[in-house]
Amino acid sequence: MQRTPVVFVHGPWLHALSWQSWARRFAHRGYLPFLPGWPGEAATAREERTRPGAPGGGPGLDALTDHYAALVRSLAVAPVLVGHSAGGLIAQRLLGA
Repeated sequence: MQRTPVVFVHGPWLHALSWQSWARRFAHRGYLPFLPGWPGEAATAREERTRPGAPGGGPGLDALTDHYAALVRSLAVAPVLVGHSAGGLIAQRLLGA
């Protein structure tokens, strides 16, 4: 049986790793969590905060939606989408795609 994927989408001023505790909770309950960062996101939150132009100086909403849409399309099973802040808006846009 395939595990249902859960894609966590963060907003600006956060980092993909901010979802780690939630990802562990979902994994313990049988889901397959994905914590993709924004395009060009640094490997850690600390690095991201010190990157020139950060925070919030990254790609626009259309580019972010396209970035996450590519991930969603690559999954064999339709995922659950969880978003916070602008990540919630991206999740809503993905539902309409």
